Amino acid sequence: MPRPTNASRTPYRPEPAEADPLSRRAGQLVRQARIAGGLSQVALAERAGVARQTLVLLEAGRLRPRLDTLAHLADALGLSPTLLVVPDVAAERARLHDAIDRLPDSAVLAAALLLVPPAAPPPTAPPRRKPAGSRIRRR
Repeated sequence: MPRPTNASRTPYRPEPAEADPLSRRAGQLVRQARIAGGLSQVALAERAGVARQTLVLLEAGRLRPRLDTLAHLADALGLSPTLLVVPDVAAERARLHDAIDRLPDSAVLAAALLLVPPAAPPPTAPPRRKPAGSRIRRR
């Protein structure tokens, strides 16, 4: 019986997973910054030291990039790396305010009470120190 050759086998290459919303947003920001800077995908990939395919998949929203990859891309684009990993605060704040506006007043009050930190205990007086001459001397 003939043995199968390596040529007849195809290597396992999993399809890239659909990225989470933060990764998709990072890919959109990288694409916008790349286009605004007049860079091609090849040029940015070379500058950042990443594979062009990594950049293609990231911009398409089909890759969950590692933090070091995002840091290299941000550096090559002249951006702060936190811009690529921190969600859009203004949009999140607006979404939360809309959700709060739809709640009944009693629920808003209850939630506000949960967010108020407990009162700090009253300060205690520091321990009293003995005067310097009050030490008992043994003979």
